[in-house]
Amino acid sequence: MSEKKSLILSLLGFILPLFFFLFPAQENLPTYRLVVAVTSRLENLSRRRAVRHTWRNSLSSNVLFKFVLSDTTCDIHPMWKLNSESCEVWDVNVPGWTQENIPIVPFALESLTEGYKPSTGIQFKIKTFGVVIYNVGILSHLLEINPQTDILLILKNMKTGEVLDHIKFNSSEKSEAEYTFKSVSMKRGLELSPGFDGWLYLGKAGSLNLPSHCLVQDQQHLGKHGIIYFTGLTTVGSTVKKKYTTRHCAPVNIEYALAEPTDTMHHLGARDTQNQVETRRQRGIESDVAEESEDQDDLAFIPTLDADFTASTNIKYFIESLQSIDYDYLLVTTDSSLINIDLVLNNLGGHKLFWSSFRNSVKPGDQDLVFEANTFPPLPSQSFVISKRLADFIALNSAYLTDFSSLPVSIGVWMSVLSPEYREDSRWTGGQDVVNRTELWRKGKLIALEGLSSSEMDSVWKD
Repeated sequence: MSEKKSLILSLLGFILPLFFFLFPAQENLPTYRLVVAVTSRLENLSRRRAVRHTWRNSLSSNVLFKFVLSDTTCDIHPMWKLNSESCEVWDVNVPGWTQENIPIVPFALESLTEGYKPSTGIQFKIKTFGVVIYNVGILSHLLEINPQTDILLILKNMKTGEVLDHIKFNSSEKSEAEYTFKSVSMKRGLELSPGFDGWLYLGKAGSLNLPSHCLVQDQQHLGKHGIIYFTGLTTVGSTVKKKYTTRHCAPVNIEYALAEPTDTMHHLGARDTQNQVETRRQRGIESDVAEESEDQDDLAFIPTLDADFTASTNIKYFIESLQSIDYDYLLVTTDSSLINIDLVLNNLGGHKLFWSSFRNSVKPGDQDLVFEANTFPPLPSQSFVISKRLADFIALNSAYLTDFSSLPVSIGVWMSVLSPEYREDSRWTGGQDVVNRTELWRKGKLIALEGLSSSEMDSVWKD
């Protein structure tokens, strides 16, 4: 976070207590000890029914309860969305020449005298269809300016941390072309399956001479996003990854082909039909939710896209809407959680309370490339409580707070600038075994059971 942003947020943290001292809550506003906000997806009707049949029924009159949902659906079939968090179309096409296994090279060098500061590697994902990597390469200029140094190129599986291959280059192998390529260790190429999350980077980059600037252009042979979808860039002397841009100075390259080009083309041919089916499915969900809304008064709709990623945005603007009521604390949870509401109500206290089971030293990874730090501040579980004073900070600054990859990450970052009273409590999370968690629940030793199906929620409650 920049010094300017830190100063602004610090000033807001100082001004807010004064604001509420000068302008106390109006006496005629509805008053609640606790507001409960349950994040949900439009299609999760059975989960919402399970919540209503279980712990929702035990709430007292001084608790306001709302399911918080988006109001906009996406008509793109999941297979043809760029990712599950947005409604962006995955831009991909497969030309006929790919059936001849002509190698695809994603990057071309435009300039070594202007452009951007060099990165040390690229991070990427394999979308839906497998590929085979035959060769990896580096800028030939790197070999020219490092004549006495062997340069190591490493390919790593980001999900497992496994190094899949490492290839050594030296100046005697320098090509006259812009990039010098060498084959991977596997004789028939390295096959990467759909969903693979990879990182190709220069080993010991800090000891290398790098160009001061360069300009590399994404060729986009298979569409804007392609099948190897590049997501991040790594920088010299840092483990922090930056968001990928199609114009950059990455000194590494790949030579690959589609594993099954004919099969890929057949799938692309069915794209329009699958999207039409998804459109009909979404209309059915909208109809069901409209009927639910007529029968229930506990739905709060936010004008956002219905996706997992929007939970942060939805909670942010739901909190903003709470300025018209008077309350003391806010409980946020999910529609797959079972909450022991009595334990919550009996343990509330503190003007800057932030109460949950926290994770510490969590690394951002590739999902939060806009958060340029090595670790996050303490992150809560899916269920947590914050005081009204902390919630009011979110309400007053909703238009300026960055949304991250999940609600726990977003709330953890937002709260960190306020120096909240962190109350660590392991009762917010239980073991993964539902049977063991049920026993703890019966003994009143858990506040929340998270990650339950509708049937599990009903079963635990009845027991």
